[in-house]
Amino acid sequence: MVIRLAPLDCAAYRVEAAAGRRVASQAVWKYDRPVDHDVLARFHRRLGQGPLARRIAPATIPAAGDRWVKEPGSEPIEHAPGPLPDHAVEDWIRDRSHAPVSGTGPTWRMAVADLESGGAVVSVLASHSIADGQAFTYALLAAASDAALPVPADDAATARTALADSRAALAAAPATILALAGLPRALASSKPAHRPRPRTTAAAPVAVDVIARLTTASGEFRFPGASLPVASHDWTTRATALGGTTNSLFMAIAADIATRLGRVADDGSVQLAIPVSQRTAGDHRANAITGVTIPLDPGHVRTGLGPVRALAKKRLSEAKGKPHPLEPLIPITTALPRPAVRALAGTILHGDYLSVGCSNVGVAPEQLLSIDGAPATHMMMTFVLQGYRPDQILRTGGRLNIGILEAAGLIRLRVYGFDPRVPLDDDGLRELSADVLRSWGLAVQPW
Repeated sequence: MVIRLAPLDCAAYRVEAAAGRRVASQAVWKYDRPVDHDVLARFHRRLGQGPLARRIAPATIPAAGDRWVKEPGSEPIEHAPGPLPDHAVEDWIRDRSHAPVSGTGPTWRMAVADLESGGAVVSVLASHSIADGQAFTYALLAAASDAALPVPADDAATARTALADSRAALAAAPATILALAGLPRALASSKPAHRPRPRTTAAAPVAVDVIARLTTASGEFRFPGASLPVASHDWTTRATALGGTTNSLFMAIAADIATRLGRVADDGSVQLAIPVSQRTAGDHRANAITGVTIPLDPGHVRTGLGPVRALAKKRLSEAKGKPHPLEPLIPITTALPRPAVRALAGTILHGDYLSVGCSNVGVAPEQLLSIDGAPATHMMMTFVLQGYRPDQILRTGGRLNIGILEAAGLIRLRVYGFDPRVPLDDDGLRELSADVLRSWGLAVQPW
């Protein structure tokens, strides 16, 4: 039997492959003690036996839809050549986040570095074409707890594959024709009726210099990132005092950071793009998400988070059971050649200067913290963008993603992105984000 990608998985991979820009998820564990390398090796082997151990095999006929095949083997653990000084941890994390991963393999990688202070740091990176954030978390947790998760994929391609692709392409033809006929309507409905305009799209004069510093010798732009731990008790106490929850305070803080970076509409609002999982028990899709956009002006909720809670509850309730907004275009992205898919993706995403990815991963169970047999001191998860060129940053207005994960008594805010109107490197992004947290009465802990 040929195991096909789910429609959204197939479309997401086709767009990624056509654009040449990749999305990944990264999990990082930091320790104030030496790690058990033998147990980490077992964790690595378990990851290679779970749902990350599959890759995408492009169909012989595009309209047939791509298929899942098993990874022939895992990449070995990458060990740093020597102990790292603590001040080099963020640089090491960034380097590991740009190790190449993709839907066609290698789909994931793991790296370990000892620290001069006696601790250690571990990174696992996985292609978003293989697993969205929740699927990635499930795979990590299963490997850490020695739980068995299936690998829904075929063995290597056989002679039957071409025949199966031909049949699938014929079966998909009517849906593709209908989708092409409805393309103008689908494109129009995929955009907000009143897309908020940014107050300015002009890059700051120093943007070119900052972008140059963030661009590697190979020509890849690397988005800055900052991790800011806050004591869980302090965060929840502050949220309660404002009549809110951990999540509503997070949304207000994310909107505040975006405001200071200039990602604000004419009405003063920030467009928070909230992912909504549609994953069910036994769901083997790589990407099982839709999303909602919540406009929020942080200045209006400084004294009370009630409006944030009410608006989020309303929008999230409305999103339940709804398909992905680009679902009408999926048959087209499956059937068209790469140049056409690239143009289609550019049409959909053009002018989206404002959306701010806003993801609350939740509370990490102790098993997820204990990949070497005992809890790590810190853990974070982050969204990663690979393959961007400097000109794409100036043309599109950059990207911004903000997330939180609660683990080991800390809520870790992760800010990842760049805006050419307020161009900041890692240190500048960390300083701005820490100042926002202080303005909400929250102190940043050591990382």
